[in-house]
Order: sequence, then structure tokens, then C-alpha cells
Amino acid sequence: IHPKLKKEAEKKSSGGGIVTLLAVVITVWLVAAEYGAYSTPRVRDVVQLKANYPDEMIKVHLEVEFPRLPCATLSLDAVSKDGAQQQKARVEIVRTRMQGGSTVGHLGQDVLGSSAITTRNWEPPEGYCGPCYDVGKLPKHKELCCNTCLDLKRVYISHGLNPKVAANSEQCLREANALKNAIAPEEGCRIHGHVEVHQSKGNVHVAAGNAINAMHDSHTHHVHQLTVNDILGFNISHNIKRLTFGSKRMRQSMPLDGARFTQDKLAQVRYILKVVPVTGEGYQYGNERMFLYSASSHEKEVDISSSHFPIPGVYFEYDFSELQVKRDLVQQSFLHFITRVCATVGGMYVVLGLVYRGIDVILGKIFPDSDVSVASFPLL
Repeated sequence: IHPKLKKEAEKKSSGGGIVTLLAVVITVWLVAAEYGAYSTPRVRDVVQLKANYPDEMIKVHLEVEFPRLPCATLSLDAVSKDGAQQQKARVEIVRTRMQGGSTVGHLGQDVLGSSAITTRNWEPPEGYCGPCYDVGKLPKHKELCCNTCLDLKRVYISHGLNPKVAANSEQCLREANALKNAIAPEEGCRIHGHVEVHQSKGNVHVAAGNAINAMHDSHTHHVHQLTVNDILGFNISHNIKRLTFGSKRMRQSMPLDGARFTQDKLAQVRYILKVVPVTGEGYQYGNERMFLYSASSHEKEVDISSSHFPIPGVYFEYDFSELQVKRDLVQQSFLHFITRVCATVGGMYVVLGLVYRGIDVILGKIFPDSDVSVASFPLL
């Protein structure tokens, strides 16, 4: 297409050879980079209205360390948007007792807001049958035994009763006293597991005091009963290892992963989470769905000399968006790849040619009375 110089008009030089070799190396590197971009599918996000799942329960997976809170004083609770405890929420949490970086024991929690021990450390005497209180009064359950606090709370839940009512039972008081007497010096706690919550606005929290549902007119409120000692000893310094919604298989890094908070004064920390469902290839495993979320944190100082003050604790306040993200993998077209390769090769030829001629002009200006040029430099 373009006319070429005759052989006798060409002038070969070591400088020109260096420029040509440099052009080839850079061109090969750029073409390899273009091929890598072509062979890697591009993620495309499309925002759309989500399908309605009114009765779906979503798992909140979390792993949080509290280096200055004993497991005996710590329990996880979930509250709905109307301020009441989520009675139907299911929880499977393991509280690992830590001391000086080593593990000194484990406690379970499968009742919200409960410090009941799922691993039995107390063996009942022979012939012992713990009372089931209100449930045991029913004719068909007169022979039923509730030997542990956890047994009693499970029976209450299965009959639609509030498990918090069992907190003053002989089983729960016995286990609570035994557990508090066994607290190790400078004990910390790591909670890990999941809690299932409704797909609506609410919060999951760890706070000071004993949580109860208080009746107010025709509805209930989730409140905490606490003393000054409960507040002063509640150090919420924490390290969030992991917090995800939906499937545990979500491998993407989340905003709160690795977040830390060190308490230098009594405080309440709230994490505001906006949760968005994600659909698309690789983002659903069977019936398990995946979710992304954005996060912001807010800290409030707790002044116990005030008539009204926030309860010390860590709150994860979530709200599920009405939108969802459809995430697809899009493969770049081969024609687009070829076009970019041609542009890269042609552009490199033009740019290095301009650089070569520019250096020649500069050398000519610096040494006007000599034949110094790029072509006159010998090979090193």
C-alpha cells in the first residue's frame, strides 16, 4: 500500500537496530497483555428489582473476637425492625474461651440471647428429673424432664413460649453461677457460627446486661436489664474476622473483614449494613443465595452519669435492599482483540519512529557542526 525506499537509499545503523529490537520486545509484551485481557471474562453488574422472598430466612455468618470479654458474659441476640426479639430466628454459635492467645474451653449457643451451656459440664444425680415448669404442667408432659437450662429453653421454644422466662429457673441459675465462677483471669471470647434472620430490617448484637422482651401496650420491646457493674466491666474491644450474609461459600472479601475497634472508654459501636442480593453464574449454590453489603460505623460514648445513655455493645444493623445485582461474566469478542492488537503494533511502530527522529533533531541542535546522530552511536 505504502511506497518503500530502495535498498541503496536505506542506511542501516546500530542505533536503528536497538530501536527495532526495543520495539519488538515492547510489542510482544503488549500483545501478551492484550491476550490476557481477552482470555479473562469481564464481570458485568446489572442492577434490577429483586424477586420477593417474604418468608425466607437468611444466614448471617460471623466470626468476631472479644479479647477482653469473658464468654460467660457474652451472648448473641437478634432484633427485628419493630424492636422485638426475632423469636423464630435460629442460631448456631460456638463461643471459644481464650486466655493469652490459647483456647481454654468452648461454650455453645443455640438460643438467642442465652448463655446456656450446650456442652454438659454438670451430671445430674441418679433419679434426678428437672422440672419443666409451665410446659410440665400440661397433662401430656407431666413426665417430661428438663435437666439443663438448654433443655428447658428448647422445650419453651417448641411450645411457643419465650425462652427468656426460663432465665430464673434452678437449671439456668445453677449453670450461670458455675460458669461465672469458672471465668479465667483476663479471659477473652471468640464467637463464630451463624444466626438465621428474616429478610427485613433488623440487627444482630452483643450488648451488656440480660435481654428481655418487655410488653408495652399491644407490642413488645427488646430491652436489657443491667447494673452498673455490668456496664463498667463490658469492654467491647473487638476484631471482626469475617461477616457475610447468605451462603458461606462467598469467597469475596467483605467491607468488615479485618475491622478492629479498641475501647479506651465506655462505648457503643454500630455498624450500618446495606445488604444487596447477588445473582448470576457462580453466585448461587442450590437454595443458598449470596449477598454483598456496604458498611459504615458509628461510635457513641457511654456516659453513665447521664439519665439516658446507650447500652455498651456491638450492633450490626442490617437492611436488605429492594434491588439486586445480576452479575454476569462477559467474554470479549475475538474481533475486538484483533483490533486492539493491530492498534498496538501500529502505534508502537509510529511512536518509536517519532522518538527516533526526535532524538536525531535534538542531537542536531546540540551538535550543529558535527554528524552526531542516533545512527552514529556504536552498539554497547
